[in-house]
Amino acid sequence: MPNRPAANTVTISFTLPKRLLEAVETEARLNMTSKSDVIRRALMNYLSPPERQQVLRDVASSPKSSGPSPTKPGRSATPSKP
Repeated sequence: MPNRPAANTVTISFTLPKRLLEAVETEARLNMTSKSDVIRRALMNYLSPPERQQVLRDVASSPKSSGPSPTKPGRSATPSKP
């Protein structure tokens, strides 16, 4: 039976240049991890400021997220100043 992703994940598909995919595969092989994990870590590093990366890793690896609830689209997580 194949592994199923956690309930709070989604599956996506996208096209990569062959050389980039080969680099991802090499990185995964060298670190003995999956291609998905390499891509997830790269996206987390790219999209997250360094001080938040450990928090995001903790949330991603925990079975249940106890972090703050997501904000509504178009709304900031911090209140605006008057």
